[in-house]
Amino acid sequence: MVEGGKRASGAAGPPRRPPARGAGRGRAVLGLVLRVLAVELLAAAFAPLLAYVANHHGHSTFTRASFGATLLVTFFIAIWPTVILHELGHAVAVRLCGGRVVAVRIGTGPNREWQRGDVTYSVGLIPWHGATAYDAHDVVGRRRNLAVVLGGFAGQLVLVLLGLLALLHPSQAVAVVGTFVVMLQVLVMMLNAMPIVRTIKGRPVVTDGVLAWRMLRPPT
Repeated sequence: MVEGGKRASGAAGPPRRPPARGAGRGRAVLGLVLRVLAVELLAAAFAPLLAYVANHHGHSTFTRASFGATLLVTFFIAIWPTVILHELGHAVAVRLCGGRVVAVRIGTGPNREWQRGDVTYSVGLIPWHGATAYDAHDVVGRRRNLAVVLGGFAGQLVLVLLGLLALLHPSQAVAVVGTFVVMLQVLVMMLNAMPIVRTIKGRPVVTDGVLAWRMLRPPT
């Protein structure tokens, strides 16, 4: 997710009047429903791929327990490079568009923060979040700002490619891990693409999908 100046994606924006309590709950429920639907659609879409992996490698070497354990371990390992590459994609896009990166944050919860040059870096304990802040005044035009938003998705394509290559490996375990990695990338992309607005500590937090929609819709 990106933050451009006082516009926010995945992090705090300018102070605004807090939404009504009912509106906030409605957004939270809608966001939860959309996320559940995303997971269900993803599972349905990848079921044929998992079946192919099992049939292609013959008899499955997984038990139900080991299959679940592999899924969990793969998730907790792969989520870190997923978030890092997503934010790195934003940062590279900002630089290519002539902008200046102000901060890069990976993860939430207890974090360690340090300064390197003009950029502030922060790494939290829980990797299910990230944000790249940049000076919006340096990135002029809808196309450039849209490129910055899409840069995060482009960064994840590295792991998508690695996951697809793993499907060609003769080991069933490697192929299953590759499938999980691709599924995780698609899931994170889908969740980021949803136009969802949340409120954290009284400040609006929006996904990349919200910013992309704002860039794509006709000016009023």
